[in-house]
Amino acid sequence: MERTDAQSIGDLLRQAVEDSQGAFGFYEISAINAWPRVVGEALAAKTLRPFIRNGVMTIRVPAAPLRQELNMMRSALARAINEEAGKDVVRELRFQA
Repeated sequence: MERTDAQSIGDLLRQAVEDSQGAFGFYEISAINAWPRVVGEALAAKTLRPFIRNGVMTIRVPAAPLRQELNMMRSALARAINEEAGKDVVRELRFQA
């Protein structure tokens, strides 16, 4: 048996996830994992791990000044997270105490 169309393992896995209807969950996890890359490791260490529900990413930020600063940048942060995730998963960011 000879193959004529070579595909990478990453492409095959991505296709399998998308075919199994778990693609959106895959992109949500990608968006959550993008948080430290988008804001930087030092800033991410001052927050708790985010979670996503119905397109809203919620991040616990204990420090009020940091929470206020992140609130002012939330639309740019959401765009950067979606870009890192590869799909528009996050439509809103919320920062909680």
